[in-house]
Amino acid sequence: SHEELDGMLKKYRNIFENASEGMYQTGMDGTLLTANRAMIATLGYDSFEDMTAGIRHIGEDIYEIPEERQAVIAALQETGKVQGMQVRMKRKDGHVFWAEINAHVQEYESGNPIIEGTLQDVTIRREKELAETRRRAAEEASKAKSEFLANMSHEIRTPLNAVMGLTDLVMRTDMQPNQLEYLKKIKISSKSLLAVINDILDFSKIEAGRLELESVKFSLYEIMSNISEMFAYTAHEKELELLVAIDKETPCALLGDPVRLGQILINLTGNALKFTHEGEITISVAPDADQEGLTEDEIRLRFAVQDTGIGIPDDRLQTIFDSFTQADGSTTRKYGGTGLGLTICRQLSRLMDGDIGVTSERDAGSCFSFTAVFTRQPADQQIALSPPKDLRGLRVLIVDDNRTALDIMRESIASFNMEAVTASSGREALEVLESAEKPFDLVILDWKMPGLNGLETAREIRQKLKLEKMPVMCMVSAYGREDLIQQSDRTFLDAFLHKPVNQSLLFDTIMELFGRHDYAVSGDKGDQADNIAMADLTGVRVLLVEDNLINQEVALEWLHSAGVTTSVASDGKEALKALEREIPDVVLMDVQMPEMDGFEATGHIRKDTRFDDLPVIAMTAHALKGDKERCLDAGMNDYLTKPIDPDKLFATLAAWTGRTVETKQAQKPAAPREQEPQTLNLHVPGLDLEQGLARANKNLKLYRKLLTTFVRDFAGAEAAIHELLAKGEKEEARLNAHSIKGVGANIGALGLSGLAAEVETCIAHGEEVPEPLWEKFAATLQQMIAGIESSEIMQGASQPDGDDQAAQVDPQECRARV
Repeated sequence: SHEELDGMLKKYRNIFENASEGMYQTGMDGTLLTANRAMIATLGYDSFEDMTAGIRHIGEDIYEIPEERQAVIAALQETGKVQGMQVRMKRKDGHVFWAEINAHVQEYESGNPIIEGTLQDVTIRREKELAETRRRAAEEASKAKSEFLANMSHEIRTPLNAVMGLTDLVMRTDMQPNQLEYLKKIKISSKSLLAVINDILDFSKIEAGRLELESVKFSLYEIMSNISEMFAYTAHEKELELLVAIDKETPCALLGDPVRLGQILINLTGNALKFTHEGEITISVAPDADQEGLTEDEIRLRFAVQDTGIGIPDDRLQTIFDSFTQADGSTTRKYGGTGLGLTICRQLSRLMDGDIGVTSERDAGSCFSFTAVFTRQPADQQIALSPPKDLRGLRVLIVDDNRTALDIMRESIASFNMEAVTASSGREALEVLESAEKPFDLVILDWKMPGLNGLETAREIRQKLKLEKMPVMCMVSAYGREDLIQQSDRTFLDAFLHKPVNQSLLFDTIMELFGRHDYAVSGDKGDQADNIAMADLTGVRVLLVEDNLINQEVALEWLHSAGVTTSVASDGKEALKALEREIPDVVLMDVQMPEMDGFEATGHIRKDTRFDDLPVIAMTAHALKGDKERCLDAGMNDYLTKPIDPDKLFATLAAWTGRTVETKQAQKPAAPREQEPQTLNLHVPGLDLEQGLARANKNLKLYRKLLTTFVRDFAGAEAAIHELLAKGEKEEARLNAHSIKGVGANIGALGLSGLAAEVETCIAHGEEVPEPLWEKFAATLQQMIAGIESSEIMQGASQPDGDDQAAQVDPQECRARV
């Protein structure tokens, strides 16, 4: 009946009006036909009349982006409906929100299609979903970063373990003083590298504000000396002057965190070297002008690293200390770097109650300076660079063409209570000496100068000047270059100093030259390996599980020196087979190995009741928090971090074998068998003869064999690799490049080895080898082969004598030494 129909209409009208979702009807042309209260409220209108007056066309007046309305119409025309489509809409006041639309096309008796649908504000839901997505992404990124840091830690620490361990072992052998000096520098650089690796792993702590500084005694002279030694060679290679200056008012015996201080200086000096192509870099320290708010024992020092490099644009100066920011956006490929270094420097300087800043001029250099607060050690602990009374007033002539170097050296000499006179060239030095009313006691000469160099100047002083008193001659040479001076020329010189000259070494050199050894402040502190006390673990049986051959060699040397009986397995599977034959007292288990890693191998061991009492000690290059717990959870009993510290190794072995650690003097390894005289007239571009002989244990016969084998095995190797790549045999091509990398390093062809490593990396990553790299690699290999073939090394190579049998080397063994 009519009344029933009218009742049903009212019922459905009530449902329509009171629905919680917005409901509407529009024409296909965008005309609004009807809308319920929820729809009107969602769009910010007061009534339907208000809404129809404000909305003339749906697509233009409601949709934030009209094209989204067109997408809705297109979907309706194609399928007759849309479900869960999210679009951006705007309210009456212009506020934009996200809406979810469900709609369909309905045709009534009039014949005109009508769009009917619902609309719901889903902005809050979208924000929650987006926040959850970001949270999951952040967790994944954090996990990925931790994994990356763990892997990088392992990859870097593994070769560093070999560098540090082999250096210690070599230092226990008889060697010349300059060789021992080189090894000490390797140790300094290796320790600094290890500290940097640890700092990288601490980056998350810096971000979280949980990094804690140490407070230990340290010498500022030692810090500055280590920095100068670390970068001296690079500066020499780039023909830059590297200068170090410590103000005479600076206390050098301090309490603080030397590792973090060193990290800042390493970063700033490394950057200065990276961005400076000519000129000089000066590292200086002095008391800061502002000492307010400090106790009597505290001092605020200002460190500065100034260069003559490319400078920083003004618009970059304000953001250069932000994370992942670099001075020039184009430097990522040219100069490398992550853009994190200066951020870490700023955080560390602030943790040391200081701050960092920079001044710079484009193409004229930069000066990074930072402050840090330290505590002075007691006065009796301060290093006094004070000579005896008879050497005060010593007359010193300093000769250098670099004005900054002259100023720094003059101030250093003056701080020793000596009289300093300067000359900026060899010719000027001769004139000063000839016209001096009082004779000079000491002449400090820079070697590399225009006109008369230092050596020529020294020769003229000795041979041509008729001086009342001949001064002592000290030559300042670039990093390690005094070896180039002929023996006949050394008679003109009394001593050598390396650049950069640090004050304590300069003082000690002068004291030594004038026979006052007792006043030297540094010198040899007994840091020689033959004075190391070693644990006595004679009779202890150890199974060493380690896949890296160099690491095996280092560990075996240390274990044998303590009297440990050692058997070796190269991976987890070999370890399990070895345990079937004999149960040792302890297993030293590397964690990351091919075939079967340390965790899996330990799991198998712990399932066998025979090994319940067998200690398994993890050796891992991973150093992230939680790694120790992971090892213990896997059934390991203890944990050693690579590079292995011998003291910790012996203490751990003693603890798990019930030994009391007795000590004995370290025994030097037996001298190698007597070799023929080490003379080889060989000059091949790119071949470091000293490096190659050292790799061959100074066995000249073995080295000859390596070179002839290299020519035999790798002549035409570039063409072979190219052909393999063309055939798609990439793994075989990679192995060939790997072989050249390994054997090249062993013979002293370090440049070729590096190029081969780059080629190998490209192939391993499935990338095409860049044409410039390939051309350089091929040309270098061809040049090396041709140079060796035309040298005396090939004389009689085709007719080896009987003794050569002992010098034969398996190429795989040669590769394994890398």
